[in-house]
Amino acid sequence: MEIEKLSVQLKGFSGQVLDKIPDRSKPLNINVSHKARVEKVEGTKTYLYHLSTDVAPEPRALFTCQVNQVIQVDFVQDLAIQEAKNVSYDLCSQAANLLSFLIGTMTKELIDTPIIIPPSLNLEAFEII
Repeated sequence: MEIEKLSVQLKGFSGQVLDKIPDRSKPLNINVSHKARVEKVEGTKTYLYHLSTDVAPEPRALFTCQVNQVIQVDFVQDLAIQEAKNVSYDLCSQAANLLSFLIGTMTKELIDTPIIIPPSLNLEAFEII
């Protein structure tokens, strides 16, 4: 399958500082999970991948963030919805660099410390809904 055009758009970001301070005697484990919903634009060869990412320490303490992005992919040839879903992880990974930058910037504002996540999606926590 060949891609004609791919674009990534930020659709929303929300963050919250929590009152609960994590136990500093234990390492801070940052939980990152992703959900993607695939939608075909009627009458076109275009698919929209709605990517929602949640970021928070585990157990929930200090802060939470949610980032919503849309990855628009124009394919050269028409695809069945299942074919588009099969490549969801690879296509949504195109948003990972922006995601890493956004989370680092926003956690710096929220808790005065940038939390840098790898510029890749967590395959184990990637779900197609």
